[in-house]
Parts: sequence; C-alpha cells; structure tokens
Amino acid sequence: MSQSGDGWFVEVTPEPLDVARFTAMVTRPACGAVAAFVGTTRDRFDGREVVRLEYEAYGPMALRKMQVRVV
Repeated sequence: MSQSGDGWFVEVTPEPLDVARFTAMVTRPACGAVAAFVGTTRDRFDGREVVRLEYEAYGPMALRKMQVRVV
C-alpha cells in the first residue's frame, strides 16, 4: 500500500525494497547527490545465529505517520 502527492511518497510493502526505484524517484538534475542507507544484519546476535528479520506494521497508521516530503 502506498500514498503519494504534493511532493511526498510513502509505501508499506511485504516485498523487498528496490533501492534503484527509490533513488530514481528522488534524483533530479539540479541535485549533486542522493544518499541512501542500506542496512544488513550480523550473522549472530547475543551469541545466537540470526536466521531472519521480521517486521510488522499496521499499514493505514504507518502511512499516516510516515508521510515525508520528496522534493
């Protein structure tokens, strides 16, 4: 689910994020750079093997809370 308009875009999705897609959304000829943080996880945490990451969100509330400006 996504929302956009008036210079902003927010998306909540179960799919892997497409960094190239989002970079293309904010790249402009007048801009000198686009910075993105792409994180990974360690293979171990607190002495135990990390086998997966799980995230959950209530989509409608997340969309309201994360409305950010893309210029």
